[in-house]
Amino acid sequence: MINEPEDKEIKDQFAKETLEKKPGTSGACFSWELKPGQAIPDVNIYVPLCQYFKSDKAIVEVIEKIFRNGNDVCNDEIKTPTVHTFISFHFSEKKGAYVTTYVAPFVRFL
Repeated sequence: MINEPEDKEIKDQFAKETLEKKPGTSGACFSWELKPGQAIPDVNIYVPLCQYFKSDKAIVEVIEKIFRNGNDVCNDEIKTPTVHTFISFHFSEKKGAYVTTYVAPFVRFL
């Protein structure tokens, strides 16, 4: 999910540059899901996609690479502003690894 060219060598200490240099808009957020009787809480990490990608199309292309299954899951002619806001990664013993994407499409109020 680093959105870098495939032929570029990525060093282990690589850190993706954020697009906006404002406090509170970069980095990642974490949440813990606490459930009765669960010894260790589930942890989620949320990555603010608008900080690492210039367009919604770029976001979709990377997500498609992750879930490549041969189906065309998105129109190539996306002309909307970025609507994908976060992507979260989660792992649990019961379900294994999974990813959730969050969208907030532009809505015009008249």
